[in-house]
Amino acid sequence: MKENNVVQQPEKYISLKCLTDNWLIIVMVTVLCALIGLLCATLFVHPTYTATKRVMFVMKVDAEHNTAGSDMILSKTYLHDATEKIKSPLFIAEANEIYQGEDKVEASAISAKYVEESLIFSLSYTDVTEEKAVQKLDATIESAKTMFLNPYITVAKDSTLKEVENRTSVSKNGGSIKYVLIGGVFGA
Repeated sequence: MKENNVVQQPEKYISLKCLTDNWLIIVMVTVLCALIGLLCATLFVHPTYTATKRVMFVMKVDAEHNTAGSDMILSKTYLHDATEKIKSPLFIAEANEIYQGEDKVEASAISAKYVEESLIFSLSYTDVTEEKAVQKLDATIESAKTMFLNPYITVAKDSTLKEVENRTSVSKNGGSIKYVLIGGVFGA
């Protein structure tokens, strides 16, 4: 009987040899998938812009009940309600009156982030263009300033919203880099 003298190679070596023999195909498929990711991002994904401004919720306590820090304590008590009220239909309707644009201010595009220990919070608006995001954020802030002064609608008596800074920061969200990387990893 004849013996088989074929030496068995470890599976690791076979896999590595397969990769090194086909490196050009792997690189081409990776580049092709990255280009497909870029194409999909260009055609289907549109960036959004988020305009953010820091504002402060302020309340005034009448003179007879005013004690040291009572304005701040009362403002902190109502801060969460105030940030939710900014998204309410009445406030949004007032913001749309102020905005006067083709499209409308939407509550779902508004977000407020605050720290429990501070009356200053970040109010943001997200839209498809930088200009619209800034204009709608400004309309939302002006709406809140007006509506908080109305004693029948406000969260608490004599409350208002004050801008802490004059500048509005804008960030761009969603880009094509993420989709190129996903395509490249998938291709590899």
